[in-house]
Amino acid sequence: MMFKATERWLSVRLDAIVTLIGFIASLIFIFLRDSIGYQLAGLGIVYIQNRLGQFQYSIRLGAECENLMTAVERIFSLSELPAEEEEEIRNNKLTTDVVVDNNVPDRTNTEAGVIEFKDVSLRYDASLPFCAARYQL
Repeated sequence: MMFKATERWLSVRLDAIVTLIGFIASLIFIFLRDSIGYQLAGLGIVYIQNRLGQFQYSIRLGAECENLMTAVERIFSLSELPAEEEEEIRNNKLTTDVVVDNNVPDRTNTEAGVIEFKDVSLRYDASLPFCAARYQL
């Protein structure tokens, strides 16, 4: 989304610059009409518009390429991050059981398809305050 907004911003500025350069070139051809023939003036205007269109396209293509390369750099940097809790998985310390006050809940309720929560409080780490406190489900 941000890339599209930046691309539109750049596009409006480039269109203004191209229009200004084309207008100035046309004025120069008008003022020099006695020394330059109308055929050469027409060819010059078409040539200038063609080159300026290519200039706009190359600038937009460069901006898109830079945006895509930024995405690739992010992917490479994220691929080099270590996995979370990798050491605990290797040491088999990670379990799938839910521990509540050092008690593992009874599995008979989960086999029947019934799960009940009473006064559940959640936090991201033991040293942090609760972000959700005393939920009843």
